Amino acid sequence: TFGAFRPHQGFRHTVEHSVYVAPKAQRQGIATMLMEALIVEGQRLGKHVMVACIEAQNAASVALHAKLGFAQSGYLKEVGLKFGQWLDLLVMQKQLGEALQDKPSDCDVDQ
Repeated sequence: TFGAFRPHQGFRHTVEHSVYVAPKAQRQGIATMLMEALIVEGQRLGKHVMVACIEAQNAASVALHAKLGFAQSGYLKEVGLKFGQWLDLLVMQKQLGEALQDKPSDCDVDQ
């Protein structure tokens, strides 16, 4: 998936993504190619930050994101439930664009 991080205007410069590769197709570089394409697409769209929320025990995904320049920015404890077990989410992000020098004139504040 590749889409809005949050529905509010203030988050319109941030994109969230998920990449899933079938078990038979893993360890062949497919996830890396997909991620690289999503990073390019985010840059093309003028997005500032790309966010990944990764199940914390998914070492392969964490390593892939780190390899591609993502850094850990948060940790959410027991926010998912799967197969009767609570799951933690690791939040990683990559800055795609330059920092804004001035606040944009069209910046909306959600109420």
